[in-house]
Amino acid sequence: MKRFRKQTGLVFLCVILLFCWTSAPVAAWQGDSLELAFIRDGKLWVKQGVQERPVTADGIASWPLWSPDGRWIAFQKRERAQDDYAQLWVYDVANGRTYPVHDRVISARWSPQGSLLAFRVDSDLLVADLRAGVLKAAQQVVPGISDYTWFPDGSGFLVSSLGQLAPTGWTSSELYKVWYSPDEEAKQVRKFYSLPNPLRFLDQEYLAIGTSGFKWSEDGKWIAFIATQTASLSADANVLCLLSADGKSFKPAAEMLAYDEWFKWAPIGAKLGVIAGSGRFSLLGKRLSLFGPPFGEGQNLTPEGRADRSFAWLNEKSLLVARSAAPKSDREPLGNAFPRVMLVDAKSGSARPLSSPPVGAGDFDPQALAGGKAMSWVRWNKKRADIWVANSDGSQAKLWVEGIGEGQMYYEHWHWDSVLSWKPVP
Repeated sequence: MKRFRKQTGLVFLCVILLFCWTSAPVAAWQGDSLELAFIRDGKLWVKQGVQERPVTADGIASWPLWSPDGRWIAFQKRERAQDDYAQLWVYDVANGRTYPVHDRVISARWSPQGSLLAFRVDSDLLVADLRAGVLKAAQQVVPGISDYTWFPDGSGFLVSSLGQLAPTGWTSSELYKVWYSPDEEAKQVRKFYSLPNPLRFLDQEYLAIGTSGFKWSEDGKWIAFIATQTASLSADANVLCLLSADGKSFKPAAEMLAYDEWFKWAPIGAKLGVIAGSGRFSLLGKRLSLFGPPFGEGQNLTPEGRADRSFAWLNEKSLLVARSAAPKSDREPLGNAFPRVMLVDAKSGSARPLSSPPVGAGDFDPQALAGGKAMSWVRWNKKRADIWVANSDGSQAKLWVEGIGEGQMYYEHWHWDSVLSWKPVP
């Protein structure tokens, strides 16, 4: 009898454990609240939740950029694909209207608060004011810049000058701090740092005549940027640089191509992820590396025989990486190296797949969404590009937007930000 009671109790316990295991909660789906601006057939579209709607009806739109406050979407528009210059427009998400901002615009960046839009026309920096919910005429801030970025608090800009060819050779780029307010005519400009001339790194010399935009570490102590060479040299090699926020410590860290999206700070602290390497072919000799204070030799995360195409920090401990096989030379068909999304541990470098593209397709441009609770990627098969979303562990992957435009491509590096922009998390 005792033996029977023991067996009965054991069976009952197993039933309870089986019930608990089978009824364990599945990760909640995070995709229904997402909002995306994207390009389809040359037109700007917006998707909010499950609803898609077109924004533009004429021209060729590109480079959508959602403002941090979610009120506006900036985008460029050309009348014809072959036009050299684009017109800058903004779309008011609240009232559904679009407004032209300026002609011949090269780049645009929102202020951290989201109501001021900075942009470059030739080498002039201008700002359009949308604080009152209406567009005011743009004001010139400073002339003669190479690139720029808003201060983290939105009080002005860090800008770089463009080096000039003099009888003695090229001058180097210089960095300036510019304090700016749309309510004040006076602007305060102060030289911050002069790049070395020449810039020496790994026993080589580089012509640092310009820079990329600037990115501050989360702790505010370091500024990362790319020192760029003249056009022909810049296509093959530039230097990633780190400058302390007080301008007293300068450290060249790695060779890399002039892609702003290839260097990103972790969301916490001062660890920098970089796709490093020289040569214009984006699949050859490129390695995802991590750098942290005191910024010596980086930690390589890319296994032998693999190429990391793009990445995003999921959190301070892990990264989302689009990883493919690496061709042995540029004589191989580079376009057949399709990536998949991997979750990579920032400490050990261990990786596991999060996406499973079908044969003949690849998953590009992984991004962390909803504060790290969700993720996205672009699935492209050489004929069509779609947006997929999933939970951050790769579960509940869903086709979310069909048929977006193909991003701009240069030697197998795809600029998918030219065709999509996610609404920032408040």
